[in-house]
Amino acid sequence: MKSENIEYADERIPEILEDLGFYEHSKTPGLWSYAITEDAIAYVDFRENPKGRRYAKRGDVWVSGDKVPILQRFKELRDKLIDGQREEKNLERSNTTSVVEKSPQSQPESHAEQELTIETIKRYINPRVTDQEAYVFLRICKARGLNPFVGEVHLIKYKEGEPASIVVGKDAFTKRAEEHPAFDGFEAGIIVRDKDGKIEHREGSAVYPDETLVGGWAKVQRKDRSIPFYNEVTLSEYTQYKKNGEVQRFWREKPATMIRKVALVQSLREAFPSDLGGLYDQSEMVVEQ
Repeated sequence: MKSENIEYADERIPEILEDLGFYEHSKTPGLWSYAITEDAIAYVDFRENPKGRRYAKRGDVWVSGDKVPILQRFKELRDKLIDGQREEKNLERSNTTSVVEKSPQSQPESHAEQELTIETIKRYINPRVTDQEAYVFLRICKARGLNPFVGEVHLIKYKEGEPASIVVGKDAFTKRAEEHPAFDGFEAGIIVRDKDGKIEHREGSAVYPDETLVGGWAKVQRKDRSIPFYNEVTLSEYTQYKKNGEVQRFWREKPATMIRKVALVQSLREAFPSDLGGLYDQSEMVVEQ
């Protein structure tokens, strides 16, 4: 299998690798080198130690609901970063959140902007997370320009010893979509069955007496596409349960709102994969309580 060997004196390369799951690397700028094949990436930092430190990842990654070869995704992210698109987006959002990587000891006081650090994550967002989980959360917020202090992204962990989950709020999805120049609106609603067994696709989330909620639907339109991005999802597939078998509170009290949100988020993600790919709403993820 042929390999493509490239050397970059560019500290931005680890940013791309982190988007693919490489979270441990040297923070010291130096000579970053990687070798890529059709199904794997090997990454070496020659400044870390004389022998280098290697990382490898094989197989596919999930992008907007589809499996994409990791090599293809790596090149997409690399090209996007080199083109400066990510820097421009982060600059546009810098007025809302400044995300910095600093140790707790070196954190300065700032009255002009809210700084996100490992310390502030563990103090104000979720005290149960580990330093590593807080660091991963920090990096994702930085890479995607998400502000946890206004509810755009959440770090969820109910018990120590269990893995943390990173979920994005629905409003962050709709906000990103509305900022895109190709966005041309959306429609979303629920699917119900009446007492005679007739199925109806209805906008909104109202379920009336003698009706049974069975699913949700959403349609997102882009100005540069003739066919909208449409999704239907079933309630039975996404209803979440506690460990004791009880339905989780939001799914018990507001099932129509939740299943509509699942369908909408999926359609938005498929319509705008460069901005929303790899981000998931809590309604799509199983978070045990």
